[in-house]
Amino acid sequence: NPYLYTRLLLMAEEYEHAIGHLATTGRNQETDALHMALVLKKSSLLQIQHVSPNGDTGKGEDNISSLVVLGDRTSDDHTTLLLGRLMQRYVRRFAHSNPRAAVLYLLELRPGLDTVDYLKSLLLETNNYSDIIDGIDINSTITSSGASQGVDDIMGGNYERHGGFLFQFCPDDPQFCLRVVSEAAKTAQIRGNMYTAVQLNLRAGSIECTNEAVNLVNRQLVQVLMPSNNEARKNWKNMAESIAKNKKIIGQISKEKAQAFEQLRYLLEFFDLCQERKWENALQYVTWLLPENETFVGPCASRYRYLDANVRDAFPLVMENAVQVLREAFVESKKRGDVNRMSQLQKQFQAYITLFSSIPVQTAKLAQLIASIEVTMVDVIP
Repeated sequence: NPYLYTRLLLMAEEYEHAIGHLATTGRNQETDALHMALVLKKSSLLQIQHVSPNGDTGKGEDNISSLVVLGDRTSDDHTTLLLGRLMQRYVRRFAHSNPRAAVLYLLELRPGLDTVDYLKSLLLETNNYSDIIDGIDINSTITSSGASQGVDDIMGGNYERHGGFLFQFCPDDPQFCLRVVSEAAKTAQIRGNMYTAVQLNLRAGSIECTNEAVNLVNRQLVQVLMPSNNEARKNWKNMAESIAKNKKIIGQISKEKAQAFEQLRYLLEFFDLCQERKWENALQYVTWLLPENETFVGPCASRYRYLDANVRDAFPLVMENAVQVLREAFVESKKRGDVNRMSQLQKQFQAYITLFSSIPVQTAKLAQLIASIEVTMVDVIP
């Protein structure tokens, strides 16, 4: 009878050992042990210790040593219970089906334990941002990557930012709630889950987190500039369009981030038009970046020096494609017999070469392209 030995330990005031013993004798006993521990904690009879959330749900968790840290009887070093770990094991049973109940249980760790790690872990494990943070049903769907959708609802302001479920139960400490969300975003970013990181940063709502969200979007737009049929490009382009429509978010981000964001959206359109072989239209989307003639080389070179780092990262790829677009536009003009346009494109090509030689972004591929395209562009013009 596991309860008999537990009773003896309680009578001996070995509370931590009593909880640890009962929790490791069976699933039902673990439930009882947790609730008993919460009662003892409220009565200030339990020595507890913080430990980072444990991702291990199997091996080693049936051993009392995974929950109880023995102290030194010859000193003031008390035996402690890893209550956070016991709580985490318990809430994982229903975290996906009832995340709000999981939040309430984790909040019972306060005061005494820093629950940010555990709530952060809950957010990332369940991906249930609408129930836990927003307090509304966004009718979200989960993608194959595990990222919660419903971006338009988030960024359209269709929820009260501080009226979500987590905030309701911590009304006296809104910064704690924001810290949970922002820390979850940082962890998602470290793990490479950028879509999740952006969503969480936007939900955190602080100016700092909103700027970080847009910066992450900018970095991802650079990665997906080239058109393809992959889902990632579609998702990030949709995300960018949703942000662009939201005045509340645009109003929070810095001038530099906002400018880079708009420039990268222009570059997305440039590459889409290249894919559609609309050469003349494509050139109009890079006139802010590349000169139309020698007169604009100086301003373009100066502008390059102040470009956001994300736009600079995209610059070599843009240059390589821009010179190819010039060639295709030149060939089309030649077929039409449009001598004036051919002359304009030749001057634009020369301006490109002047610009490329004045900024430190030359690539071997670009040099080869220029050499091969010069043969076409230096064509006979009556």
